[in-house]
Amino acid sequence: TIMPALENYRELEGSFRLLIQLLRSNLQASERTAIPFEREIGIVRDYLRLYSLKKDSNISLNWQIDENIPGETCIPSMSIQIPVENAVKYAFTQENEEPNIQIQVTLQNKALQIVTEDNGRGYNPMVHVNDKRGTGSGLKMLYRTIEILNTRNEEKIYFHIENRRQTNPEEKGTRVSLVVPLNYKYEL
Repeated sequence: TIMPALENYRELEGSFRLLIQLLRSNLQASERTAIPFEREIGIVRDYLRLYSLKKDSNISLNWQIDENIPGETCIPSMSIQIPVENAVKYAFTQENEEPNIQIQVTLQNKALQIVTEDNGRGYNPMVHVNDKRGTGSGLKMLYRTIEILNTRNEEKIYFHIENRRQTNPEEKGTRVSLVVPLNYKYEL
């Protein structure tokens, strides 16, 4: 419906197509308990491409993904997207000169290990209680989904968020760790 109205604004066409693709992907992912790892990575990349169109966007992103991870390996829906979106929305202040998000995905001990780190202000959930930029429901939904899934699996998904400064006073930012056993079952 919108695309024909943009005929006179060709420079916006790519941005709107990306937005439409991201909305469609998010709707599809939100209906599923789990999605293939490759699909989740694609959604996160689209989100960050869209965000980078913002004038003042200067967040650098570093991906480190083991090549031997099967792309069809399933992970909980939005389990990378939610931590990345939270980092983009909440981690960085104007004083942060070189905002950075790192996403590392490895295959170790028959499990997919995903670590998302930023060099922002650090994890403090009470700081954002009255924040108008979000609903605060993403992490709650992710925690609850993992909790329910874990009741139906012998091997458990591990999900942890920490303020990096608590483990090393020299560091700053937030670390989100997710460990998903390769033989995990997603039936509810």
